[in-house]
Amino acid sequence: MQYNFLTKSIGKTFFFLSIASFVVAFDQFLKYKIRQDDGFFLCNRGISFGIQPPDIVFWLTIGLFSFVVLYCCVFLYKKRSVLRFSVSVLLGLALFTGGVLSNLLDRFLVGCVLDYIPFFKPFPVFNLADVSIFLGSCFILFFLLSKNRFYSE
Repeated sequence: MQYNFLTKSIGKTFFFLSIASFVVAFDQFLKYKIRQDDGFFLCNRGISFGIQPPDIVFWLTIGLFSFVVLYCCVFLYKKRSVLRFSVSVLLGLALFTGGVLSNLLDRFLVGCVLDYIPFFKPFPVFNLADVSIFLGSCFILFFLLSKNRFYSE
């Protein structure tokens, strides 16, 4: 039997942390360069698509979402089922986590999420973290629907 680094829990943990850290670092680097070079960006103080709910609703939503995600992470870790996920599911989770952390970092450091990728006129402006969240969600959804390769052997 051939040894595969990503079949061991330490390898999967390193893989997850590496991908999530890369997304955060690269997105924050791009946002820093755009601000320094006076490039194009929008400061999104609201939620998705610039929707601006009242402050109390916004922070209650962020708090509730954070609590649910934290609870799920602790539950999965205690059950050790997160370490049995296939590499593709871990990639999706890492992309999603990195994107969320980068946007939260913006929210706390800058006061808004910096969006800098204008796709074309009818669509809103977005950033690398948004793309990462979308791709991570697609990976997770695809493997949730496929049923047969969710866990690694």
